[in-house]
Amino acid sequence: MEKGIPDSICGVDTHQLFQYETPTITVINHRPLGLTRMILMIGIFLYIVVYSMWYQGSHFKITDVSGMNRLQWQEPVMQCNPMKIDCNANYTDLADLPYCESYTGKHPATEQFRCGYFEAWELPITMPGAVLVPTKFAKYKQVEVCDIHVESCSRKYKFVDDDGNEQTGEGKAEPVYGSFVANVEDFTLMIDHNFRTTSGSQAHDDDVMQGYFETCDVNGDNCTKQKIKCVKGRCKDFPSDGEPEPDFPDAPFSIDDGDVFSVRRLMSMAGITMEDLVGEGTRRSRGFAIVVDITYDNSYPFSFYSVKDPPEYTFSVSTRDFDEFKHSFVYSKKGKERSLMKAYGMDIRLIQGGEIREFDVVTCLVMLTATLTLLALADTATNILALNFMPDRAAYRSAMKHEVKVDDNNNLSKESTDP
Repeated sequence: MEKGIPDSICGVDTHQLFQYETPTITVINHRPLGLTRMILMIGIFLYIVVYSMWYQGSHFKITDVSGMNRLQWQEPVMQCNPMKIDCNANYTDLADLPYCESYTGKHPATEQFRCGYFEAWELPITMPGAVLVPTKFAKYKQVEVCDIHVESCSRKYKFVDDDGNEQTGEGKAEPVYGSFVANVEDFTLMIDHNFRTTSGSQAHDDDVMQGYFETCDVNGDNCTKQKIKCVKGRCKDFPSDGEPEPDFPDAPFSIDDGDVFSVRRLMSMAGITMEDLVGEGTRRSRGFAIVVDITYDNSYPFSFYSVKDPPEYTFSVSTRDFDEFKHSFVYSKKGKERSLMKAYGMDIRLIQGGEIREFDVVTCLVMLTATLTLLALADTATNILALNFMPDRAAYRSAMKHEVKVDDNNNLSKESTDP
């Protein structure tokens, strides 16, 4: 009996009750087992440490972002500010636009209609969470036939033609005026945007970040990413990464106030055109919807500690399925007469998101702990294979576990046991 420790408690040998287990190292000279363990450990190391941590930066703390933006539209101009007195528009003659009924060329568009010139002040219509840029207008004229206080009324307003004569018969009313918006593809949209992390640790404006844009096909596949061209502003001070800036005519560009895209370029980024057939007409005549995503990111591949400062952002554009997209509203009202307007066009919605990474010791330790756990599982898997499926599993069992007994005289005895 050890001093102060009884030989048994309730008939149970205290040597058995308080036994201590310690791992032993057994070397098994067997190439398949050794290679199995090595392949498992190398695979775990490559996936966790090299791919997840070094390349993807999974050991960084990831913070979501919230953004704000401002949209400003402009008609095509002769490289000038339309607020200046001597600034002229850069409209194309209607005779040269294939979708206009006055077109005189040899390649008319699938659908032709009367065209008209508009300025940016006249076009954008604010929608809930979006902006509608009309590509086609249809104007209707109505006359009030029921006073507000009458006892009975079959219809308050009736459609009339341009001369004030009531439209009769069945079917849809005929507009008194309709027009495509000439050069709508050449209108430009300036997007001024910024973001702030939800934790409040970072906040940046677009003029201090390098921007990119993605051009994809209509299914969102086969995308190419290009740098937004810097025209003027603080972007001129960005360090060069050796990547060339696009030099095609309607390439997006950056200025102090924001990033500028033509309507044509936004549609090209989504893989669509105005002449695509949708529903009962073309996108130009029926309207459509696009979503512009701005994704912020500061990941820096192959780095355990560093991130991009400031972050970068990427524009991408996708379509949403609509047979038509329009907005109807009362355009004007005078006395008993009023005008209704149907505006078909491009509904544009802007979504800002992304992930900003910050080095965090706790997150890093969690990843390292997961790595060590998986490495230990590699040993466990190898042991299971050796003890249950290998031809010499009985010998392996005998070699891998031993029991050491201590008698009352502190003499040791060792024997192999089957685990």
